[in-house]
Amino acid sequence: ALPLVHGKSVFEVLFERPDVTQSFNDGMSNISRLTGPVILQSYDFSAIGKIVDVGAGHGQLLSAILKKYPSLQGVVYDLPDLMPGAEENIRKQGLTGRLEAVGGDMFQSVPGGADAYFMQHIIHDWADEEARTILQNCRKALNSHPEGRLLLAESVIREGNSPDAAKFIDLEMLIMCGGRERTESEYRELLASAGFHLDRIVPTGVGIDVIEARCV
Repeated sequence: ALPLVHGKSVFEVLFERPDVTQSFNDGMSNISRLTGPVILQSYDFSAIGKIVDVGAGHGQLLSAILKKYPSLQGVVYDLPDLMPGAEENIRKQGLTGRLEAVGGDMFQSVPGGADAYFMQHIIHDWADEEARTILQNCRKALNSHPEGRLLLAESVIREGNSPDAAKFIDLEMLIMCGGRERTESEYRELLASAGFHLDRIVPTGVGIDVIEARCV
């Protein structure tokens, strides 16, 4: 509906007004405060040396990951206008020197030189074509890294017609931004089209899963 009424995407409309942008990013940070503990409990980041959080907002979740893993280095990557808030969060968390804020456009490129690329609730915002572009940029950044991996924190829809909260989020994404939730087979197909192999899905038990993929 938003493109029809405004001629712009939901994110373009959101980021036109600083007060709405602030509210949106605060909301995303609050979601990360809720999901962070279960992701950290469910997934082991110890084999990663450097991680880039793509679409990280102010970097709330990545800050929590770095605090648990003292040897880990990180990059918060999102739109340039969000970087002052990310830099402030990095200072408040005491992670200056370990966590860097970098502004850019994930549809153009992502920062290179990392062992892993992480995205929470980013791919579900987009239809397959746009999602593939983001994933391909992560694949290019990993290049031929033998141990490189892609990590997606998303709500994977269970197969079949049984009740699943992810199906309601699927409708929300369709209405709000033309995106979608996906089943395991749909993620496997999407990832393969971007040069990744889906290795495993790690459930957290609270409606969000960690999808681990590696380069092919």
